Amino acid sequence: MEVESSAVGGEKVESKQEVVKGEPGLIRGRVLSAEDGNPLVGVKLYVSGLNLEMTSDQEGTYQAELPPGEYSVSAVTAGFNTQIRDSIN
Repeated sequence: MEVESSAVGGEKVESKQEVVKGEPGLIRGRVLSAEDGNPLVGVKLYVSGLNLEMTSDQEGTYQAELPPGEYSVSAVTAGFNTQIRDSIN
């Protein structure tokens, strides 16, 4: 199990993922405001190399099942710069 975090503009993205070799893995996380710690709703998260888009819910959470591999995840929301987190596996 690995914990990743990165800044998305003024937001904090936390991703927790589990990958079992040869089996699908789970990526999940929560998008929070760096200013007040509140969840951010509607942030789009894209996984490189896959036709996959996740959107943070009312609690700022997201999750998806991924095949084994190494990915980059991009977080996009209005008013902030797009942020990319590389080497997620």
